[in-house]
Amino acid sequence: MKQITKTVVINYIVSRLYRFLFPLLKYRKKIELFYLYDEYVECKYKYKFLKYIPFYKEIKERPVVSKELYKKHEEKNWENKYKLFLPKYKMNTGGSTGEPYEFLVSLKCGLIDDLHQEMQHRKMGFLKNDKLYVINGCEISDLDRKNSKFWNVKSKNELPFGSKEFSSHYLNDKTVLIYLEELKRNPPQFIRSYPSVFVYLTKLLIDSDYKCPPLKLKGIQLTSEITSKQDHDFLISYWGDIIYFQYGHSEAATIASKYPGEDCYTFSPIYGEVEILDENNNPAREGDVGRIVVTSMHNIVRPFIRYDTGDLAKFKSNKNGVTKVYDILGRQQDTVLDKNNNKISVTGLVFGQHFKAFKNITNWQIENFSPGLLNVKIIKGCNYSDEDNNEIINKLSFNDSFVVSIEFVDEIKKTKRGKHKLVVSQC
Repeated sequence: MKQITKTVVINYIVSRLYRFLFPLLKYRKKIELFYLYDEYVECKYKYKFLKYIPFYKEIKERPVVSKELYKKHEEKNWENKYKLFLPKYKMNTGGSTGEPYEFLVSLKCGLIDDLHQEMQHRKMGFLKNDKLYVINGCEISDLDRKNSKFWNVKSKNELPFGSKEFSSHYLNDKTVLIYLEELKRNPPQFIRSYPSVFVYLTKLLIDSDYKCPPLKLKGIQLTSEITSKQDHDFLISYWGDIIYFQYGHSEAATIASKYPGEDCYTFSPIYGEVEILDENNNPAREGDVGRIVVTSMHNIVRPFIRYDTGDLAKFKSNKNGVTKVYDILGRQQDTVLDKNNNKISVTGLVFGQHFKAFKNITNWQIENFSPGLLNVKIIKGCNYSDEDNNEIINKLSFNDSFVVSIEFVDEIKKTKRGKHKLVVSQC
């Protein structure tokens, strides 16, 4: 039996007390006013708790930091010296860049996040008796898979993260109708999903002769990945203008949302402080692309202060403490190497070009294992043709920067979290 340490017992007691005493009404009202009534009074945060963080006690300033800098110092240098008596839990990044990272998060962050999730759905019209289902990378037991059951019942609570979750790992042309049957058995009004997975699901439905949506949904929330305009337009053409987006990360320092009819993402100032900075750490100008740099507002256990997320955004404005960006463009690291060892942004390579072939591809993935070589794995749709083949080769050649080959497959492997990686590179 695992030994229960004094630290575990203390954290359990403190966390239970905090959940009971958490001033929920104060933050609920602020977040509700921000999302549902567009009201917010800017306030300046002092971050007095930084004096208990060894790193900031030594340097007396707030430089822009990265994950690489965090790893150069022991984690205890970034943690509150009174962490033993603070309610907390462990989190980790998804490791999409190959660098997984574990850290502590204040329990307050989780509760604040729950309130934001709830209000984002309410802004889209979520009502008391509505159902919310999630499509993610959840694990399914061997017995359930043998019985063609690819979902788990989570809880009786619909908000903030749904009462039922469907695994993206087993969704394909052979199982899609099993998924659909379960969705229709007790249909949801809202679905939360990764963009790539929901695009894949939609194409599988179309290929299964569902030319119109088999579910009447009020809202589809897409999160955890960037979405191209082409994907967005495709989903709207099928499901209607009910797509809304969320941006956030495990570090619990920021959250942003974008709704139908809006031209930008809005970051919540009640969650964390956000800066969009250029390469010299100066504020980006409107229309410029900059790095998303965030500061924890509620994580006093292990704060992320002016943390460079590695993500890029096209800056719009910062007024009254509310940061807005026209678009979120993915990670600085999302690049491939051409034949001259130049880094080419995936955003420009794929999302900067319009592919007519897109409508005839069920799913695809680009491999870049050697400079200048791209292998494109494709799951063909019903109407895929040689013309689509030629378009993909011509456009991904990028003015002869790459030699492109195409490989037709029946399945594309997902990450452990059930996401689809558009580009896999070992260069």
